[in-house]
Amino acid sequence: MFSMYYDNDKKRQVISKTESYQEEKLIKFIETLPANVNYDRDNSKQYMAEHDPSLVFTIDTFNFINLKLQGEYKDFYELKIQPYGTNYIISANEEKLRGFCGWINRLTT
Repeated sequence: MFSMYYDNDKKRQVISKTESYQEEKLIKFIETLPANVNYDRDNSKQYMAEHDPSLVFTIDTFNFINLKLQGEYKDFYELKIQPYGTNYIISANEEKLRGFCGWINRLTT
């Protein structure tokens, strides 16, 4: 799994390997999704990192419909870490995530 997030030092979106606790909870989240998931609704669930109970985060489906993106992004998920306000887009599809990251960086720089 890979994560895309904004790096304040580099002033752009970057890709890195997903933290193991994030990957573990994402797999759990995916397993609980209904077969007919509605991507333009709030599907979020809150989790706590077992290694640090103060680390609370939510995982949600990526709302590509409301963003009016062309193509399908059903393999993208949003992760938001509450205490830090950090937002990630997570996917097992590294190539697609890298392409999306490059597109976002071109739009915002």
